[in-house]
Amino acid sequence: MAHGPGMVFHVVNLIVMVLMPMVVIHVKESGFSLIGSMYVCMLYAILFLKLWSYVQVNMWCRVSAKKSTSQTRMRRQSLSYNNLQASSVHQSSSELDEVWHDANGSSLLVQYPDNLHIGDLFYYILAPTLCYELNFPRTQRIRKRFLIKRIFEVFVGCQVVMSLCQQWMIPSVKNSLIPFTNMDVAKAAERLLKLAIPNHLMWLCFFYLSFHSALNLMGELLHFADRNFYCDWWNANNIDTFWRTWNMPVHRWAVR
Repeated sequence: MAHGPGMVFHVVNLIVMVLMPMVVIHVKESGFSLIGSMYVCMLYAILFLKLWSYVQVNMWCRVSAKKSTSQTRMRRQSLSYNNLQASSVHQSSSELDEVWHDANGSSLLVQYPDNLHIGDLFYYILAPTLCYELNFPRTQRIRKRFLIKRIFEVFVGCQVVMSLCQQWMIPSVKNSLIPFTNMDVAKAAERLLKLAIPNHLMWLCFFYLSFHSALNLMGELLHFADRNFYCDWWNANNIDTFWRTWNMPVHRWAVR
C-alpha cells in the first residue's frame, strides 16, 4: 500500500478505536458495570498507544530505508572498478560472518521490512511495553519460582482490590448519596472524606498488582527482558518527578 493511503487508514483505525468503546458503552449502558466499563476503556486506550507507536516506528524505518536506498544508488553510480571489488569482498566477508553467527546459534537482528508480519505484531500487543521496537531484549528461560510468585500475587491482589471496592468503597458511596440529595454539605463532605483511606489503599494495591505483579508475569511468559515499569516515585520531592517515575511505560511513550 502507498504511504498516503496507508497513513489515512491508520489514522481512521486509531480514531475508531478510541470512539468505539465509548459509543458501545453508551448505547449498551445496561450491559456494562462501572468496573467493566473502566477495564474496557483502559484496554482500548493501551491498544491505541501501542498501535500509535507501531505505526510511528515503522514509518521512521520506511523513511530511513528510502533514504539509504537512494544514497546507495547514487553511490553505485560513482563507484570505480576497484571500489566495486573492495565492496564485494567486504560484503562476502560480512556474509561469512553471518553464517558463522548462525552456526554458533546466535540470533540475528530483525530489520525492516522483515518485522512486518502478524506474529511480530501479536507479540508486541501482548508485551508489557507501549514503545515498539524491531528487536526487543529477550531472556533465555522462564524462571518458574518467579512465575509462581507473580501468579500468586495477581490472584491475591485481585481479591484484595475487589474486597476493598465491594466492602468499603461502594457502601460509603451509597451512604453519601442521601446527604447529596438533601443538600447536606457537611454530611456529604464527611462521607466523602471517609473514602480517602480506602481509595488510598486501593490505589496502592492496584499499583502493585498492575506494575509489579501482572506486568512482570507477562514479561516472564514472553521472555521480555526490559522490566523497568516504575522507579522510586515514593521518594519524589515534587509532582513533576512523581509523574515521570510512577508509570515508566507511559512516560517513555510520551517522551518518544
